[in-house]
Amino acid sequence: MTSYNLLNGTHTSERRGILERVLRREFGFAGIVMTDWVIAAMRSRNSKHGSPNPALVAAAGNDLFMPGGKKDLDAILKGLAGHKVTRKQLNINATRVYHMAKKLVKGL
Repeated sequence: MTSYNLLNGTHTSERRGILERVLRREFGFAGIVMTDWVIAAMRSRNSKHGSPNPALVAAAGNDLFMPGGKKDLDAILKGLAGHKVTRKQLNINATRVYHMAKKLVKGL
């Protein structure tokens, strides 16, 4: 799970280097990565740092944006149209979620 923390002014959930290079390649993590729950206070106009952008979160290699809702889906679709995230990356993220769900069901 990625945190709310910022690293050099960028949400850790939007940092591809942390997720793909360090977590997946260096540490060999093969599971899914999800965000911490994005709470209403983060989305407030008064929030100093704002909320993570769901499209940038997906582009960084996060597989689940929590809690996920219509606004988040719309932001991802807008990011797809605006080339902030690729369909290929979305397919990679969705495939990881699918494989995790398959393993969980198999274990029942």
